[in-house]
Amino acid sequence: MKKTVAIISFAVAAFAVQAADQTISFNNNNQGTPRLVTWDATFGALSGQGVKNGTADGASYVAQLFIKNGDGSLTAVGATANFRAATTSAAGTWSGGTRTATGVEQGTALNLVVRVWDNSVANFDAAKAALNKGYGESAAFAFKDPLSSPPGATDNFMVNFQGFSITQNVIPEPSTIALGALGVAGLLFFRRK
Repeated sequence: MKKTVAIISFAVAAFAVQAADQTISFNNNNQGTPRLVTWDATFGALSGQGVKNGTADGASYVAQLFIKNGDGSLTAVGATANFRAATTSAAGTWSGGTRTATGVEQGTALNLVVRVWDNSVANFDAAKAALNKGYGESAAFAFKDPLSSPPGATDNFMVNFQGFSITQNVIPEPSTIALGALGVAGLLFFRRK
């Protein structure tokens, strides 16, 4: 009898653990119309094109999924995913497989964010602080597994994800610095009069 109770308790606990996780399809190319990630004007000739690896100075870009918590903080969900190679016909996309939000019960509404950065630095914050390293972040978007029965093929898709552009901190050209210095000098000159 004790063995039966122990087995049933174990099965119930295993089911509870399984039901406590939510799976998300971390792809931006599986929804008919891809939600592309593009380069902005700071990348010059690449501006407006989809991000792909090995194009911008040989840089390699990754995307990572985050849960946006109620206090505004972000919690990473799984590993990073690589953007496609320079030879791809699907620029601006990655195929990251699935990510599991551990401890988040299926059907729970989540706010998600995708961050992208140049993988030659440690993380998003390092890319944001560095010169000439690309980085960007999506707007927060809602995700909820509809729990259809039987499960639908698109139940775990990030259907509310919208594409965005990445940028980089660039060193201003000397002519821009000189023009700024002339403007400040002109203001000081007129202030003295």
